[in-house]
Amino acid sequence: MDPPPRDFTKGQFRVRSTRPGDAPSDEDLFQTVSRGLAGTPMPAWGGLSEADRWALVDVVKSFSPRFSGPKPVALSMPDPPDLSGSAVVRGSVAFRRFGCVDCHGESGRGDGPSARGLTDASGRPIKPFDMTTGRPKRGNAAAELFFVVQSGIEGTPMPGYAAALSAADTWDLVAFVRSLGGGSAVTAAPGRSAAGYAAAARGAVAPN
Repeated sequence: MDPPPRDFTKGQFRVRSTRPGDAPSDEDLFQTVSRGLAGTPMPAWGGLSEADRWALVDVVKSFSPRFSGPKPVALSMPDPPDLSGSAVVRGSVAFRRFGCVDCHGESGRGDGPSARGLTDASGRPIKPFDMTTGRPKRGNAAAELFFVVQSGIEGTPMPGYAAALSAADTWDLVAFVRSLGGGSAVTAAPGRSAAGYAAAARGAVAPN
């Protein structure tokens, strides 16, 4: 099975809206259960009742002592600006300035000079995401990409940039990444606060 099933005992998860290094929130886990992960064997279980999905979240958390600590802190996500036009141009500059090209390559195809030889936390070879496909595992919604940049992807070489990037720079990067997947003229719908994002996860609705 490629990729292999998640080892819940490690407490590492791809979908997070929390600070780099923090465990995912309950809402993050609920979202993964409800929507699945694109491009992986993890299916969406949105057909289960809400109570059953929350029960699964509790079961998943029980496998790792990581969830016995303080409640993780959610990252702040301001409403997105217009993600077309000048934001895409600024994002292309930020993409190079912050070193994204090292792994993802100049065209975002995952063929940067540092891409060869990358491994995940278990030592398995891993390739940087090809952004031109427009199909990230957690979705191409603006809010999802914002949290990928800010929080990173645990268990992979993709770090979180919450301490290094402003929200404005992050939104510019989101605009550019979305343009690589064919969304060059994207205008974002109204954003969600952290509470709004949690509500969206609770309802298994993709944040805009």
